[in-house]
Amino acid sequence: ASPSTLAPSSTATTLPPHGGSLSPSKPPPSIYWAVLHNWLYFLSLGLNAVNIKFLIREIIDGSTTTKPSSQAIALSGKVE
Repeated sequence: ASPSTLAPSSTATTLPPHGGSLSPSKPPPSIYWAVLHNWLYFLSLGLNAVNIKFLIREIIDGSTTTKPSSQAIALSGKVE
């Protein structure tokens, strides 16, 4: 390739920083949406932490009517 094809064109349009528009028509979203999202994420983790051992037991053992196997107990201890 010749050096002239590698140089940026002077007629090329420049992109706005961070992918935003050149003339913002609305303000950026509030930080409170991020806080709400984070709070709801950890709430869902807390609510599902109660059921995860039963889900793992059903996947590993197949039946929840029997005693949990050692594999299911070991795996449930390794879950986040």
